[in-house]
Amino acid sequence: MTAQFAEELHYNGIEMRLFSLPLESSPHYQEYAPKIQCNCTALWRGYIGKWEIVDHSLYLIGIKGETVEGLNIQLSDIFPGCCDRIFAEWYTGKLRVPRGDCMDYVHMGFFSTYEEDLLIFVENGIVKISETISNINPGLPLQ
Repeated sequence: MTAQFAEELHYNGIEMRLFSLPLESSPHYQEYAPKIQCNCTALWRGYIGKWEIVDHSLYLIGIKGETVEGLNIQLSDIFPGCCDRIFAEWYTGKLRVPRGDCMDYVHMGFFSTYEEDLLIFVENGIVKISETISNINPGLPLQ
């Protein structure tokens, strides 16, 4: 598998890359997602989700991709009757935000190593804690 394009995350006023796929665990995505066109080996999932964290809550605010018919995917395709942003109440897990320079490129998924990782721990869409891990000096938290 080729290294994959990251999701997008807006957090603390900064646009960041997100090496996690919160949408994949959504029951709505599994039930309603249209057949997505996958025409790039760096984007096997066929879409890029745009996320934001506001007041400790994780939201899906957009999606970029095309159906096999060539139509742009809309949030309403996956979340019928939705508004402009979807609270990710389904998501519990760790969000990985790589930061700094790439130290070790791995031609597979999100396995490349960057100078540091911001790890954001989420429970039912609510940010519980975050920490920054140095990959230059592994095991030493920065915050």
